[in-house]
Amino acid sequence: MAETIIIFLYYFMRYILLILISVFSTVIADAEDFKADSIQALSIVPTAYVEAMNKVKEPKPYKKTRYWKRSKVCMITGISSMVIGTGGMAVGFIGGFVAAEEGRTDRTASTMTAIFLTGAGLFVAGTSLLIYAICARHKAKASVNMTMGSTEHLTPLPLGASTRQPALTVSINL
Repeated sequence: MAETIIIFLYYFMRYILLILISVFSTVIADAEDFKADSIQALSIVPTAYVEAMNKVKEPKPYKKTRYWKRSKVCMITGISSMVIGTGGMAVGFIGGFVAAEEGRTDRTASTMTAIFLTGAGLFVAGTSLLIYAICARHKAKASVNMTMGSTEHLTPLPLGASTRQPALTVSINL
């Protein structure tokens, strides 16, 4: 009876964790315009100072690219996956240790092994998501650049003559 309860709790908690991960990552990804780290979050700061600080801040164009948004979502999902994976590994290790101390090596030990391996898998997946998030962040910063240059255009005229006209080139990569 106790084994079926443990197995039921294992599958129940696994689905609950998947639902929580998807809900929290969706909620946090949709909260892009929330400025909790801005100075406006403090109510004790005078409004003149807040207005002066808002004028000083320059917008960062790379934060509007798809790579930056993808980086934020992957960073949040990776961190939450690593935290849940660490907890799963701790529960699986402690539960396996207790099962071995009590002499139960049947389904309880195998369940705890499965919990430990699931936690390890989540931890590895979270690590790879963090690495991808860092790469996407670097790609976002590199994707917005502007180059300027100058060239001369040769325009052919009748009788074999040509004129040279200076030209200015501006290239914006988004």
